[in-house]
Amino acid sequence: MTVVRNNELRKSSHQQPAPDALSLWERVGVRAAGAKSRLAVPKERTCGLWRPGKPQLSRPRTRRAAALVETALVLPVFLFIIFAALDLSLAVFRYNSLSAGARRLAREAIVHGALAPPQHTTWGPTTLTGTGADSSQPAQAIQPYLFTCNPAAVQMQINWLDGDTQPDHRVQVTLTYPQTSLVGGLFGYGTLNLQAVSTMRILH
Repeated sequence: MTVVRNNELRKSSHQQPAPDALSLWERVGVRAAGAKSRLAVPKERTCGLWRPGKPQLSRPRTRRAAALVETALVLPVFLFIIFAALDLSLAVFRYNSLSAGARRLAREAIVHGALAPPQHTTWGPTTLTGTGADSSQPAQAIQPYLFTCNPAAVQMQINWLDGDTQPDHRVQVTLTYPQTSLVGGLFGYGTLNLQAVSTMRILH
């Protein structure tokens, strides 16, 4: 019985280490874990793979750079389209004003023929020229229609195509205005001459 008890005491002594031994192993494990964490290399995931030793790229900064390049390419084209549309709209608006003024002046000319009543003076048959800012009767007739143009820049011309002012003969009115283009300088032209022509037959 004494031998069996001695064997059991030996087994229990091997299975249960001393408190000093346990604390020693714990200290060694903590130190090993700290050294491993210090030696760990930062990793970066690129295209599904982990690559050590390189810092991770900043995606927001890359996206901002791409946005700047896209803006530099698209903004000039967008601004050109906007200014070209404004330029075309202004030219069409002024051409409509010139056309209305030419028709108005032609209607005035057809009642100033050879058989005009005493209160109307006779115009022609020599060619009449001037500008929209003149104080003559033809210029005063078209001035209300030139609110989109500079009247001093509007050239006015009245021609009697048949050489006299007899009824049923033709009279022609031509109005010309130099339209300054906003984007025309990019293509080699800066001024576009707008011209409106109206032809009618003399009433009296």
